This record gives sequence, C-alpha cells and structure tokens, in this order.
Amino acid sequence: MATSAEFQAAIKPGTKAEWTQLEYTVPELVRSGDSVQIDHPCGYRLVSALPHDAAVGTKIYVSVPAASRPFPPLVAVKAEAIVGSTIGGIPAYSSTALKVVEWKADAEKCQLCSSTFGLFHLRKHHHCRECGASVCSNCSPTFKCVPGYTAEQRVCSGCAAAAGLGAEASSSATPVGSATPLTA
Repeated sequence: MATSAEFQAAIKPGTKAEWTQLEYTVPELVRSGDSVQIDHPCGYRLVSALPHDAAVGTKIYVSVPAASRPFPPLVAVKAEAIVGSTIGGIPAYSSTALKVVEWKADAEKCQLCSSTFGLFHLRKHHHCRECGASVCSNCSPTFKCVPGYTAEQRVCSGCAAAAGLGAEASSSATPVGSATPLTA
C-alpha cells in the first residue's frame, strides 16, 4: 500500500483528473454497512458503501480515479470486517473521492535540494504529480502510478520514498495484501 497520508494527486492547473467507472455485481445478500472493496492499482484500498436494499445480481457502478494499470476485481466486504478504517489490517479509505492538491508556484530553486533552475544551470523544472512540489530532474527520477492519471507519472524523491520506492524503481508501486471475498 502507498504510505502517503492522503489519497491525492497534483493535477496540472486547467486540467482535470481522469476517472473510470467500475462495474460490480452483488453476489449475496447485502446488509446495512456492507461495502465493496476497490484495490486501486496505485496502492490504495478504497471502500464504497453498497445500497442496503441491493438484491443478489444487482449491478453497481462505482466511479474512481483512473490508473495507469488495470483494476483487480472488486470484492464484497461485510460491515464487521471493517475495523478502525482497516480491512484485514490494511488501511482503507472510506471514499473514492480524490483529493487534488495545488501545484506549488514555479520556483527559481528546487524545493528539495535548492538547486537553481534555468538554462545556464542545466536543471529542468518539474512538478511532482503526487504532492505538487516544484523540483529538479535529480529530485524526481521516479515514475509511478498516481490516481487520476492513465499513465505513470513523475514523483519527487520524498513521495517515492513514502511509497517505498527507491530512485531506481520505476512503475513498481503495487498494492500489498490480497483482495479476498468475505462471506457471512
């Protein structure tokens, strides 16, 4: 799982996050508090409440931020399996809402190493797609799955480290734990 404190992405000003719609067919009787578990390919476990009156075979559509990798099958989760915002000990977000953080203003220096940007300083300016920091190429060598984007995105060294990725890792952020059906 991603260790970032938030299910978030930094989206370029003037653009919008991309979303995808997932289909889920209710496999068994739904009780109040039951949910569907979505293991987002970017390393987050999300849960979305099921309608309490959904009959077996009812199709449910859930909109979630897009990802650069395919989504695994959605799984039913009984209310009693969600303990203190975790499912099976793995942190879960009780909403599919994506927090969009603002890109930091273009800076003259990298916000991580303080190197000067510009033509004569040979430092190219980038924005981390997870936290929005204005960083240089050396401080943003990692590309990973970021919610709301359909391709791997550049992230700063700080966000890569928080996700457990080294500078040499590229596109290796994957959810930890398995999505297994929970039955009554």
